[in-house]
Amino acid sequence: MVTRRPPARPLQRVGRVVRYGTRTGRLPALVLAVGFSVLAGGFLTAKTYTVRTVEVQGAQLATANDVVQVSGALGQSLFWLRPDDIARRVARHPAVAAASVHPVFPDRVIISLQERVPVLVWIAGGQPYLVDSQGWVIAQGDQAMLPHVTQADGTPPQLGSKLPASSVQAARTIVQRTQGQQVSLIYSAKLGLTLTYPDGRTVVFGDATRLADQLAVFQALLARDQGWLRLDLRDPDRPVIW
Repeated sequence: MVTRRPPARPLQRVGRVVRYGTRTGRLPALVLAVGFSVLAGGFLTAKTYTVRTVEVQGAQLATANDVVQVSGALGQSLFWLRPDDIARRVARHPAVAAASVHPVFPDRVIISLQERVPVLVWIAGGQPYLVDSQGWVIAQGDQAMLPHVTQADGTPPQLGSKLPASSVQAARTIVQRTQGQQVSLIYSAKLGLTLTYPDGRTVVFGDATRLADQLAVFQALLARDQGWLRLDLRDPDRPVIW
């Protein structure tokens, strides 16, 4: 007669598993792993390591408040921050060319800015805008020492938009060539850049893509004759003067 052992009860099974795990060393390892995971999870999400302060360095045209808001760093866990992503977001600010982000334990982030450099003041609708050498409109504001261009028609530019780089470079060069003279630069959608003298004389440069040739013709005519009222140099090979 064969006697069958009754099936083990659930508690007995657990007991055997515990005794086996203790003898083999697997149970303590499992307990330690689970405990470590719990502790690590609590450590990584602890409020002690939540970003409470964002320090912005190098901000002159961009305001620190704007940079902090764009960064999205406040309130994040310092352990889960992605500095490269934050830097890319900050670099979308019109005045910022590049940014670097440095977490500082336990709850601080430092954002260092490399701002765009204004080279021109573009006036539209009575509002001055600062423009960099590539034509990017980077901020509202005026700097008296920079060349000024007044937009005569059309919609004023938006921050972060781009003006024709050729017009920006041409305006800078024309101002340098006429330094010390009381002249003004006007931009219109139809004529492009126009240089205006206080006595009413005007010189039309258009999109100024051939500025070197245009300036050469301009200087030659200035040296030869001051009796003209209007000079159209949009095609420097066929200047129109009257």
